[in-house]
Order: sequence, then structure tokens, then C-alpha cells
Amino acid sequence: MSREAHVRFWEQVGVRVPRVTRLPLYRQSQIYARSGIELHRSTLADWVGKASFHLRPVFECLKAQLKTSNHLGLDETTVRVLDPGRGKTKTGYMWTMARDERGWCGPDPPGCVYEYVPSRSGKHGEKLLEGFEGTVQVDGYPGHNRLRREDRPGGPLTLAACWVNVAARNMLRRAGFPLRSMRIHHACAT
Repeated sequence: MSREAHVRFWEQVGVRVPRVTRLPLYRQSQIYARSGIELHRSTLADWVGKASFHLRPVFECLKAQLKTSNHLGLDETTVRVLDPGRGKTKTGYMWTMARDERGWCGPDPPGCVYEYVPSRSGKHGEKLLEGFEGTVQVDGYPGHNRLRREDRPGGPLTLAACWVNVAARNMLRRAGFPLRSMRIHHACAT
């Protein structure tokens, strides 16, 4: 799921995410400078780091609360991050665990947590779902298959295919776009 899709998700829930909240720190520093306020990027980064430290218990509580559900969504999306010492950016990954049961009047409120990791390895999704038992809705990324292993701590999870991805691939195939074949090992509607 893209960052824009996540923003749409939160806006549907009623949380307004203005564009300015998605600005890199160097641009925020430039905006403040145009207003006559000198805030260096390192100061802003320090504030973000301190806020992240103090909000960690809230993050852990939300993650634990989401895992009480019997159905979650798991996805990863790329993010560009600075590569210290090189003066360039590199690709990192934001793993997302989400729940939204409003479509079938489920009792649990929607929620979403994001966790940054430097790689796309399926072990990160597995770690994020530690302690969860139930069904996980995922796309066709093969790294998710490790969630079905019998030796997984807590036992294997049931994987449900994301039908949006399946439908999009089928539409592209019909339109003549060459796509690698995608196998759906498990698809369940729970």
C-alpha cells in the first residue's frame, strides 16, 4: 500500500493529514527560515527523535491492541532515507500492520502502525506480527510465505490474498501487459 493510500485510510477514519505534515525536515527548515525563524534541520531531527522515544509506549500499546484482532493487513512500501556519509539517499521500507473492520461492522476500531526497517525481508513482517494468531491479508510478495511455516513461533498464520492486487493483475493481463505469474497459495474470506 502506498503512502498516499495510508493517508486516504486515515482521512476516511476522520484524521486529517495536511500536506505540510509530510514534508522532509530540510524543507520544513527552509519554510521556517522564510518566516524569519532559524530552525536547523538537526534541531528538528533531535525533536523528532525525542518525540519518537516518548511515544514508543503508545506505539507498543497500539501494536498489542491490533494483535488482539483475528484479522490484520500487512504490507510494506518503499521510503527514501538519507545514507549518512554518502550524501545520497537509499531505499528503506516502512512495514505496515493495519486493521479496518468497518466494511463488515466489526467491533474493533480501525488502527494502523508503521515500522521502518532497512530491508524488505519477510522476517521483518514476521517480527511485526509476533504474538498474533489469525488471518493476515497480504499481497503476492513471496516473503510473506514464511508466516505460514509450522515452526513459526505461535504457529502458522492463515494468509488471505489481497483481492485488489489480484484484480489489478488480471486487468493488466487482459489489457496485454506482460506480468510474471502470481500464485495465490491461500485465499480466505474471514
